[in-house]
Amino acid sequence: MLGGLPVVLAMAGLLFLREEEAHRQRTSAEQALEQVLSSLEPAGHPLLFHTRFLRQLEQHLFTTPGIWPDRVRTVLKGVRNRFPGVYSFTFVDRHGQPIPDLCDAPPPRFLIQRFVDHYRRLIAGQPHDLAAQRTFIAAFLGPLAPIDRPWHGRVLPVHPSGQRPFLYLSAPHDQGMMIVHLSHEGGMPRLPLLDLFRRATRRHPEFHLQLKDGEAQARPAAAPSRPWSNRWPRPHVSGRARPPVPPFRQVTPSGMIWQGPVLHARRDLTPRFRVEARFRLPDRPGSTSRAVAFGLRLLLFLWALLAIGLWLIMHGVPPLTLSIRQTLILSLGYTAAIPLLIMGAVAWRELANRRQVLETDLHDRAETLLRSLDARFPRMIQQIESTIDDLFRGGGAVEAWRTQGGHRFFTTLHPRFGWNLLRLIDRQGRLVFEHRPPLTWAVDRENLGLFTRAAVSILANLRGEEAPTTRPGLEEAMGFILSRATADLGKIRFYEMNLSRLFLTLVPMFTRDQRAELLAVMLWSQELLEWTYLQKHLLPAARTLTDTVLFAYHRLQPELSLPLSPQAQRRQVFASRIRSAFHSLRAKEEEPGGAVLLTGMRGSELTAYDLVAVSGDRLIRAEIQQIAWRYGLAGLLFLLISVTVGSVVAQAFLVPIGELTAGVQAVQRRIFTRRLQVSQPDEFGALAEAFNRMLEEMADLEVARIVQEQLFPPGPLTHGPWEVAGICRTATQVGGDCFDYAVLDDDRLLVVIGDVSGHGVAAALVVGMAKAILGHPARPEAPAAMLDLMNVVLYRLLQKRRVMTCQIVIFDLRTLTLTLANSGHPFPLQIGRSGITTLRCPSSPLGLRPTLRGSGDATFPWAVDQSLLLYSDGLVEAPMANGESIGYHRLEAAAPQLVRPGAAATMQAVLAWHDGLAAWDPPGDDVTVVVVQHRGQAPTPETGAAA
Repeated sequence: MLGGLPVVLAMAGLLFLREEEAHRQRTSAEQALEQVLSSLEPAGHPLLFHTRFLRQLEQHLFTTPGIWPDRVRTVLKGVRNRFPGVYSFTFVDRHGQPIPDLCDAPPPRFLIQRFVDHYRRLIAGQPHDLAAQRTFIAAFLGPLAPIDRPWHGRVLPVHPSGQRPFLYLSAPHDQGMMIVHLSHEGGMPRLPLLDLFRRATRRHPEFHLQLKDGEAQARPAAAPSRPWSNRWPRPHVSGRARPPVPPFRQVTPSGMIWQGPVLHARRDLTPRFRVEARFRLPDRPGSTSRAVAFGLRLLLFLWALLAIGLWLIMHGVPPLTLSIRQTLILSLGYTAAIPLLIMGAVAWRELANRRQVLETDLHDRAETLLRSLDARFPRMIQQIESTIDDLFRGGGAVEAWRTQGGHRFFTTLHPRFGWNLLRLIDRQGRLVFEHRPPLTWAVDRENLGLFTRAAVSILANLRGEEAPTTRPGLEEAMGFILSRATADLGKIRFYEMNLSRLFLTLVPMFTRDQRAELLAVMLWSQELLEWTYLQKHLLPAARTLTDTVLFAYHRLQPELSLPLSPQAQRRQVFASRIRSAFHSLRAKEEEPGGAVLLTGMRGSELTAYDLVAVSGDRLIRAEIQQIAWRYGLAGLLFLLISVTVGSVVAQAFLVPIGELTAGVQAVQRRIFTRRLQVSQPDEFGALAEAFNRMLEEMADLEVARIVQEQLFPPGPLTHGPWEVAGICRTATQVGGDCFDYAVLDDDRLLVVIGDVSGHGVAAALVVGMAKAILGHPARPEAPAAMLDLMNVVLYRLLQKRRVMTCQIVIFDLRTLTLTLANSGHPFPLQIGRSGITTLRCPSSPLGLRPTLRGSGDATFPWAVDQSLLLYSDGLVEAPMANGESIGYHRLEAAAPQLVRPGAAATMQAVLAWHDGLAAWDPPGDDVTVVVVQHRGQAPTPETGAAA
């Protein structure tokens, strides 16, 4: 269970990551669709769209290397196909001469050459004579084309009532100039929308876009390959009930709707057109999903390795055998790692969520700040209106103007209002005063003549007098001005007329008796008024949000952007991506000092500016670091607690285990007096009591071992030149093997070796019984008779529960013969110079049957240079490292090389040979070896090298 718990946690974490991946995909889809919809919003500002497009066209034509006329022809062909009937081009060369094949309507050569020359002088600040070309400029360019200031690089309304009402003039370049007339006939307001829509569908085929025309129910432009889903309600038609919106599962903060894996959105672009979009999440897994799948497989593989390793460790399979201490450390580390991993995963998720929440909150606050900054612009205009009304309506302004002088009075007022032009017109329509501050925006005097002539009628109406009649041809224009000026009298209103976008107000100046004496015409350029407002309020607004800097980028005149700093230039790329005044653009950029959050939106009141807030994440990082420290301290505290608890638990295990180990080592040293302390009545206490009882029993076994050792000869036997040496190594405290040798008389030696089945005390008792039989004074003299007597006694007493193998050898030193009787014991080996001989004498073991079968004495010759090796089956049946038994054949092959000078040395050599081959530890059977050898016997020739 503990082994599988990490896998369960890992799988839960991976499922959680899958949900995170799905959330990330949804968020990415929402952001991508928002970018696509925002890219269509500039279509609602045709002049801005065409200005940007023609600027890009000018830059491409006049700065790209290549043969200039050929490049122009190629580009113009694509432009005419893209915007049919909208643009009419006129190109002139560097000398001002028109290029016929690049002009849709070639102008008079001399006049256009003169205009280009004097316009170059105007740009360079040199004297010019454009006023003398007023007739040509009004006829070719437009009656509202300015003649006193540079105006290239912008689409301007120059002929509101003509067929070509808008004009774009490029800057003079080394190759020449470009003059572009824009016409309504080609659908100039509608074509930008269709062009942007086609480009969006071509660049983003994964989004299903459809353009809706509110007037025609549905006008599909570049309809998608699949029909639009009917999930959205149809456009409202009067007299028909609006169908209910079907229930959607999830609505995003930006107004988009998720229905399963499908994202729906729509956006009103103009009062007439809207766009509807649909996007389906792909079924194929993303890069994160593939990483999640790979991580799952890797974790399962690692878990399988861990499970196999734990199984091998628990079963003690080498080389993974660990000590108790190592196992405890591994187990405690494993159990402590699980909650630490859980805590780490929770902390990682919490930090990620918290960072996302803090960043979203900072973006929201920055967006609120930008909207507030944009919304306060009309308030400034209202404050100017209120101040002007209070100043001019009370009559004090007229008296101050008369007493102080107009120039002095209005010069003191200009810093408060910052107008570009102020004119005072009396009841007769005469210009009595004009204040035009130096180095300010210039206004064409002639185009203000309509307001001068309208002032007479306005003042007459305010005084209750009859207004004079206007000249023929001006009734329509005067009627428009009078109707609007009268309705907005004293109000600052935005006008997109004459030369550019401006703010204008007509303010009557009253005397003390509330009679309209003068009419003040006050003009502000949009650029100046918005720039003045931002210059005053941009920095104070930024101070309201910590670590935030505000930038205002003018879309057509970068020199009017605020502030002009290197940092503002670095954010220019982000500002160029801003498209919407309703949905903010958000981004995050990494910098050496930390990340910055960028929030941008297009001004709805400050229509010429894109507003950008750059916020540092210092406070976010500080809070995230504080939370991380808390989690780190909690993890460290948990780790300390785990180590403390683990140490206490390990001590509770290791101390009793250490005492038990010391007790076992004492047993190995045959110290049976040691006892374990029983400290607590738990499992270790029960184990200590059982161990103490075992030690008491083993002490009795030790006594039995000592007694059994007394039954064996204390050392080698020497009789004349003959030597007999034997040894018995028991597998347990007491064993079932036995041996004995003794001198019968001067000419005879007795050697006995036996093996009782089994081990322990029972086998030792049988050995003692056999020793008593052989040592009885009434025992027979012949070896076979001795075996028969032992068989009778053992069979009656043991009743086949134990059997015994035995060999009895009597050496006749005078005749140099040996008499052998065998009862199921391994045959002895006679080793001499002539070779090795197995002395075979088969018979059944003792105690198996009432009488022995095949029992009898066998006599074999003996020589002085021969050695006799007697052994028990434990010598040859011990397993080797490969699992095979040592075997009799290996003993017979090695025996000639094991003979040494002296029986004791030969015995030790045989034991060393056995120990080198046997692979059991502890031994599984008793091993007994007895060697009879002449003391003067030298090693055999075959063993010379080995000796």
